[in-house]
Amino acid sequence: MVIRSLALPRYIAGAGILGLALVWSLANAWRHADVIQAADVSLAQALLLVSVGGTLTVCGVWVGVGAVTWTMARAVGARIRFRAALLAVSAATPPLWLALPATLIATDQNSVLAQRLPAALLALVCAGVFLRLLVNTLHAASDFQSWQRVWGCVALAGLFCVSFLSLSLF
Repeated sequence: MVIRSLALPRYIAGAGILGLALVWSLANAWRHADVIQAADVSLAQALLLVSVGGTLTVCGVWVGVGAVTWTMARAVGARIRFRAALLAVSAATPPLWLALPATLIATDQNSVLAQRLPAALLALVCAGVFLRLLVNTLHAASDFQSWQRVWGCVALAGLFCVSFLSLSLF
């Protein structure tokens, strides 16, 4: 299967998640550099541990978001295989490579507002681009009859994920 809207072969589309995991891990290591320096481990060991943990976390979230997207696509009447939904989500992730570090900066309570506000705006713009790419890749990977159904699927999946996230924060 080729993700037609991005013209990516399957193995490259799947690499989006690995890139996202690497960016997430390195951004977390950068954010917690003081803790890593204070730990009684070498820098290479600390980066390896952070990278493994970050990769497992991002892959788990990927499967969860892919499952929700697949379920919502089925709910609005599309026939799509689970693997195709996972690849569509992965192919849409490159904007999140910027959004995740920007989110870490925006949520850092120790940084000043002048740094946090542009980072938050960048994260929101990147999230919007991700959603648009997800619509394109889902439309290409399935048999959606109309763009409204694809947008409905992404809106329902996004609503579910945001509600889950908000419940986990409180």
